[in-house]
Amino acid sequence: MSDSHIETAVFDLAGATVREDGLVGDAANDVLAARRAGAGICAAVITGAHDHIRLSAAHPTHLPADVGEFTRLLTTVPNQ
Repeated sequence: MSDSHIETAVFDLAGATVREDGLVGDAANDVLAARRAGAGICAAVITGAHDHIRLSAAHPTHLPADVGEFTRLLTTVPNQ
């Protein structure tokens, strides 16, 4: 099972949809999995596994400095 299928299954179990909610990771593969799952927000924090350049190359919708900034982002971005 691919990462995107796992993420979609987790959202299904929680009664949510990946389009309505966001996914955050710290690696380029996390962004790619979020995109493949159809996430409305595919964010990557630059405090993790990959640096800003590598994360930017994966084309995240948002590139917050840390998880705290991502949390603030979720309160300001309307549902997709």
